[in-house]
Amino acid sequence: MNTHQRDPLFESLDRLAGLADSDLVGDRMPDIRHRVRVARQRRVALVATAAAVLAVVGVGVWRALPAERTAPPVVNQEKPSQTITIDAEAVGSEIRVSFTVTGQSTAYTDPETGEPLDYAGPESTEVIVDGASGSGEGSAPLSCEPGGRFTAYSIDYHVDDPLVVPVTPAAEHTVVVRAPYCDDGKLVENSQRLTVTSSATMTTADQQRVDLDGDGTREVLRIRTPQDPAAESQLLEVTWGNGESRSADLTNTMEIGFVDPIDLDGDGDLEVILLGGGGELGVHWVFQAGPGRLQEVATVDADGINLPLTTTAEWGVDVSPDGVRSYRLQDPAATEFPAPVDVRDWTLEGDTITQSRTMYTACVTFQPVLELGPC
Repeated sequence: MNTHQRDPLFESLDRLAGLADSDLVGDRMPDIRHRVRVARQRRVALVATAAAVLAVVGVGVWRALPAERTAPPVVNQEKPSQTITIDAEAVGSEIRVSFTVTGQSTAYTDPETGEPLDYAGPESTEVIVDGASGSGEGSAPLSCEPGGRFTAYSIDYHVDDPLVVPVTPAAEHTVVVRAPYCDDGKLVENSQRLTVTSSATMTTADQQRVDLDGDGTREVLRIRTPQDPAAESQLLEVTWGNGESRSADLTNTMEIGFVDPIDLDGDGDLEVILLGGGGELGVHWVFQAGPGRLQEVATVDADGINLPLTTTAEWGVDVSPDGVRSYRLQDPAATEFPAPVDVRDWTLEGDTITQSRTMYTACVTFQPVLELGPC
């Protein structure tokens, strides 16, 4: 297979299917465990995947077509650049690899016709595990177009279906991704390296890819669950574009998943939101993350006393782009919705979220999803 053919490398990119969504289903107090799982399912992109993998020149080398592509704005019309972000998870005797290539570069010409191609991005991609060589591949290279159109891009590879590579367990492994790109009329080499250690002790229960700090590179967020149910902690891990990672302990007494991140204090950075629980009990956690930093946000009442963001049979917690709010039904036996509720707002300042002492009336409905707003 020639990975430089215009079909599907170029033409198929604009025909990828849209994202699927899932509605929350349930009564006025929907099951929290179901909400955790739905929060995970909401981010699964059901794309008509153009990804294809070709093993070449020994075990450990692949060429991949993109699974999803977006076009961010061009930042600097005079400076081509590119960043490779690798997500490589080592579990037991295999490594699961996905990666994102983000940049801005000039375009290519068809090597056979000389005509300009409506494509900017990596000339090719290689995934190399534990030093297998990527030379001698049979694909004809694309030609960089001198003075070609300057275009920004962000392309995902294997995000929804990670590339699985067999490795020796309980050892360090090196993952290298190569993705050369065009700088005017010349091809520029670009690669990223990541070292991971395979272990059979933790697996990934949920993950997100999101640009937390607005720098154009998406961070990788994972919830890691121990295979031993008696273990005390799960882990929240954040991996930055430069390969640096930070982790924080989470309770191992309940299932935990990601909720879409939100900028709760208006500083331009997204807070990491988690939801855990089972039955009618649920707990939200909020974390602030930055290079070299991953910190849980404290939650307190108006008197500064610790107060978790807990959903119970009486009080519920809603974390949405509208903010953090606690609510309870004015009529606990209500059967018709929207129904009036008492509401208290929470405010994030610094590293603490504080519940307001003031309570006001709003209305809530639970189907198809929870909505809290004016009556």
